[in-house]
Amino acid sequence: MHSLEQLTERIIASPDDKALRLQFSEILSAAGDPKGEIICLQCELDGLTEQDSEWYWRRFRLANLLRGANPFQMAFGGESLESRWTSELDAVKVDGKSVGKGMIERGFVEAFTVFDVNRMKSQERDILSISPLIRSFEFSELSTNEQFSVLASLACLDNAKHLKFSKCRFPSGQLEFIFELPQLKRLNRLMFSECSFEGGIEALGRTQVAENLEELSISLHREQADEFRENDCYLGSLLSGNSFPHLNKLEFDQCCFANDLARLTQWSGIKHLTDLEIGAHHWPIGVLDDFLQNDFQSLECLRLSRLSGQIDRLALSAEHLRILSLKGVTLNANALQSLSANVADSLQHLTLSSCGLETPSLQRFLRGKALANLRYLNLQLNQLDATAVKQIVETEWLDNLVTLKLSFNPLGFAAGEYLSSSRLIKNLAFLDLCETQLEDVGLQRLAEAPASKLQWLNLESNEISSDSLDVLLEMSQMTHLVALRINGNEVFDQHKLELVERYGKEAVDSYWLGYLV
Repeated sequence: MHSLEQLTERIIASPDDKALRLQFSEILSAAGDPKGEIICLQCELDGLTEQDSEWYWRRFRLANLLRGANPFQMAFGGESLESRWTSELDAVKVDGKSVGKGMIERGFVEAFTVFDVNRMKSQERDILSISPLIRSFEFSELSTNEQFSVLASLACLDNAKHLKFSKCRFPSGQLEFIFELPQLKRLNRLMFSECSFEGGIEALGRTQVAENLEELSISLHREQADEFRENDCYLGSLLSGNSFPHLNKLEFDQCCFANDLARLTQWSGIKHLTDLEIGAHHWPIGVLDDFLQNDFQSLECLRLSRLSGQIDRLALSAEHLRILSLKGVTLNANALQSLSANVADSLQHLTLSSCGLETPSLQRFLRGKALANLRYLNLQLNQLDATAVKQIVETEWLDNLVTLKLSFNPLGFAAGEYLSSSRLIKNLAFLDLCETQLEDVGLQRLAEAPASKLQWLNLESNEISSDSLDVLLEMSQMTHLVALRINGNEVFDQHKLELVERYGKEAVDSYWLGYLV
């Protein structure tokens, strides 16, 4: 076994070696240091997703540890572990103001949000001595040539692999200037969030960064997005020909217009994409359908959000698709039927949130192709009733679901009865029934269910009384719950105390329930 000092040196030399981090974790845990458990949880979560039942309790436990939730908070005088670890970085001040904020990843500060690039420059040596593993930086509200010149002079960029620019305005020529810097040659992830580009963004594709970039995210500032019409072309030739040869993850928000979508079909890299996300646009009928006919031979994840207008057809040519997320995309019965007929058998995660779904159209989908690998189903914010729940629990290929999210649907009390008597409830780790008109009868039925694996349960904002919680306490077989949310119901403090006694203070009404997935 190596000492902490030796392991620290080895981790700095090989930051992607998980085995070294776990050794580091073991030494800390043996000494009673809670950082050891945090590092171990973060390493384990690297290989898990929301489709794995083991993900939930680890993620919730980690959130409580980092946020200093009881009982861990008291052990450190009310200060969370995360703030304690980053306090040294926050303590680096210029003129009484913090330089930035560090974030913990697997036991070390590896990400840093820069509040002021000039302050960062003045204290750069101190920051790197405190945390030599910083590889991810976020810069906000840069807008002048002087600010970008200071950024370009930062020695810490030599280790940068991930860069994010938030609400920045790039003067003409700055894209070429910044992304031709030799210290950024190892950059593999680049994100622009609500940014604007005076000279357009096409020049990025001609810089040296484009040769090695693996992930690219572009979110256009709303004011600049409003200047474009649906048939305009904003991205231009950014993604065309053989540009970005190693790109596998691509995200657009408010910047991919109809002609841009059409031009993407001419980009050679489209067949290498594994992850594609596009949001906030209105395209003429047929534009999206034509685009999805491309041969996405490597695509594993597709996310579409906030697309105005009704979709009549969704025929995907992606035989390896594992994740499909549609949020704010209005789907009629024909679109759902075509989706069922064309979606890949490999699908594990399906989100159809705010899609205008009604029970009859969902029924047509459920009667279609059997998706035996599906583990995550999100149907939030639709118009589904209890009959939809009955159809879900009677669909045999859904029996192995790990996550079911039904919040903000007018399900009614019968939904609890259908769930309680189903095979599906036996395997669920996460069940979200927030604001579904569940009422007392529904909860009482649910309390009788053999939900032996349920870990997270959201009952917020229903018409549940304290009497029903008595039933939950007396009869519930939910012995593995780590998170239970009951806010927005007619619940007395005494019943909350009883729930806390059974499930733990950090479990009941935790802010984190329902917001992490």
